[in-house]
Amino acid sequence: MLKKYSILLAIFLFSSCMGNKRIIGQTAIINLGGEDFTCLSRIDTGATSTSIHAENIQIEDGHKTHKKNIGKTITFDTINDLGIKKTITTKIVDVDTIRNSQGKESRYCIKIKVGWEGFFKEIEVNLRDRSKMDYKVLIGRKFLSNDFLVDVTKIEEKRN
Repeated sequence: MLKKYSILLAIFLFSSCMGNKRIIGQTAIINLGGEDFTCLSRIDTGATSTSIHAENIQIEDGHKTHKKNIGKTITFDTINDLGIKKTITTKIVDVDTIRNSQGKESRYCIKIKVGWEGFFKEIEVNLRDRSKMDYKVLIGRKFLSNDFLVDVTKIEEKRN
């Protein structure tokens, strides 16, 4: 009898902790900007921030020092896994210093609406040239936090 109640309590506690969280795989088709622009993306619980591919970056009245460009208008191109290009113009909201295997680098941050299967969040993302990488978008914990559980056995196949 005690074992039965222990199992029920464990199920209750697990479901209470889980709440209404969505289960996302190690890759997912992510919507950028709240429009019909989607990217096959890598889900990375080890990354704090979300990073999107950016090329042809132009800053209105840009300065050499990244921090002095906060608040200025930035225009850049991004390309998804299907080769579709989108030009985005917005404001620089911050500069992140990212540590990775190559060392440290400064990246511009913007706010953008990011979504998966009808669920959207406006989050801060950093911009990086990801042209040599398999995934043009890397989804980090700031997007996943409080709303998602990651199932590493679930994989979105590449789109044609």
